[in-house]
Amino acid sequence: SAKGPSEAPPVVVAPRPSAASPRGAEPGTKPARARGATHAEPLPSDVTQLVAQGAYAQALERINGARLDVFLAKASSRELAALAEAARYEQRVDVARASLLAQRKRFPHTRAGAEAAFHLGRLAEDADNMPERAASWFALYLKDEPTGRFASEGLGRQMVATSRTGDRAAARSLAAQYLRRFPEGTYATVARQLAAPKP
Repeated sequence: SAKGPSEAPPVVVAPRPSAASPRGAEPGTKPARARGATHAEPLPSDVTQLVAQGAYAQALERINGARLDVFLAKASSRELAALAEAARYEQRVDVARASLLAQRKRFPHTRAGAEAAFHLGRLAEDADNMPERAASWFALYLKDEPTGRFASEGLGRQMVATSRTGDRAAARSLAAQYLRRFPEGTYATVARQLAAPKP
């Protein structure tokens, strides 16, 4: 069977660069602790509240470069989800990915852990332009949450990403599955096009 996406290298929260986010960062192995960080450092206590208020940049500022790895290792599932949301809105793909990978690793049998795979798929598709990796993440989400709240979008995105890889047979199979499950779904028109026999 195909292997799932690998993990990503450690990152730090730095000022947002003016250039586009780097592409192709592999999800990776266990992050090394940031220099100067200690487990005695207190975690920011208001990250979740700031995100709930829409103060995404402020939430990221609360976690400086010396404390990100500690936050990823110690934060609650809810705090990790908040950090990932803030990073996505602020286009900090590296921080978002690190937060989602931490969620997958530390809370693997939870809804949040499953939904992290969906969001990792979106990052791979939208930010990294890597459809094969995106399709793998969406497949992992659907395996964990086959009837979850992102099931329709996850299957639709998996179908489109698979089509972009050039695997037409797999894309047609996913299209047929999508039409069986979500005949009026957002991706139904695309699914009909992919499922139609070639002339």
